Amino acid sequence: MPFLDHRLVEFAFGLPFDQLVRGTETKHILRQAVAAELPREIVQRRDKIGYETPTGRWVRERMDSDIRPLLTSARVHQRGVFDQRALDQCLRRAATDSSCAHLTFLCSGLESWFRLCVDGEGLANLPSTTETRQPPTALRSSAAEPATANATAV
Repeated sequence: MPFLDHRLVEFAFGLPFDQLVRGTETKHILRQAVAAELPREIVQRRDKIGYETPTGRWVRERMDSDIRPLLTSARVHQRGVFDQRALDQCLRRAATDSSCAHLTFLCSGLESWFRLCVDGEGLANLPSTTETRQPPTALRSSAAEPATANATAV
């Protein structure tokens, strides 16, 4: 995944939101960065749009029980990954602002990833994972493989 270099991720998280999204245009700063190198029809391409997910509804349903406690925790503040003022503003506006709901959803996913993969917590310690969830039968391997088998590929 070309954009997972931690320096690029840290840079992107430090950017003002309007540099990432302008209206319905996503990847605004990336599009500006490559505008001189790529044909205009590629930079302004709009037909490569994924399926809309109900993130607004997911955020509204989980805000008080899971998302707000997760993103206002001392650990999030200590980690220092997010601009806390901007995150707090999005948490307040997520119920009525779809951009804030989406950003809040992404931030909660990233913090959950940090807790699982960086901090080494198990799934049971993440919000809303009190029951054991199994992958679909087609995705289960027949032999138990160590969880770190592909760690060096990342």
